[in-house]
Amino acid sequence: MGDDGALLASASADHAPFASPQTAWAEQDPDDWWRACLQVVRTVLASSGIAADAVGGIGLSGQMHGAVLLGADDSVLRPSIIWCDQRTEAECRWLDDTIGRSGCSSSRRIRR
Repeated sequence: MGDDGALLASASADHAPFASPQTAWAEQDPDDWWRACLQVVRTVLASSGIAADAVGGIGLSGQMHGAVLLGADDSVLRPSIIWCDQRTEAECRWLDDTIGRSGCSSSRRIRR
């Protein structure tokens, strides 16, 4: 967007669908998200004619509720476990049975 709020360029890029290496698992490769991000930024810069050093901000949207685990060198350690992963079903049942759904609300802390 320009200083006047007019749209200067926009782009999107596909990323690989989630993988399910085992039943109820849902994972994605954060490096693939980064590849798609780079593709979009390059496309927007090329189509807008704006120099990279003239960009004041970048807006992104994408999937949410994903755990991206990084090593000490900030490298991705494993595929991201995304929001629809269901491998914690047993733990969720335990919480429901032991504490109850109302006890797991964000306004109340669970104490051991």
